[in-house]
Amino acid sequence: MSNLSYSHKRQAILFKAARETRKVACEYLDDVTEAAEFMGTTAAWAKAYAAMTAQHAARLEDDGYEIAYATSLNDTLNFKSKRAYSKSVDEFEKRAISFGVDPASIDRRQT
Repeated sequence: MSNLSYSHKRQAILFKAARETRKVACEYLDDVTEAAEFMGTTAAWAKAYAAMTAQHAARLEDDGYEIAYATSLNDTLNFKSKRAYSKSVDEFEKRAISFGVDPASIDRRQT
């Protein structure tokens, strides 16, 4: 049996859902690895869906913070999750550049 209040249990569920959702956002970006994907519409699709998924994760996390105070462990886990997404974005952009594609131009490609 856990000593957590109902509010903290709900918060823990929301935080875990946010972190797991953010992992999916990372996967969208991490799976784009080939030049053809960056030259076509795959990269734009992945970037758009990663952004939408990351926004959904942020909303889940915000909902968790509204319920109760967060422990330092939760804050740390949430920070690491956001950092992992940021790293995936950076690596995605580096791969785009390595294939001669301007990362900013990926937004303008048809998805």
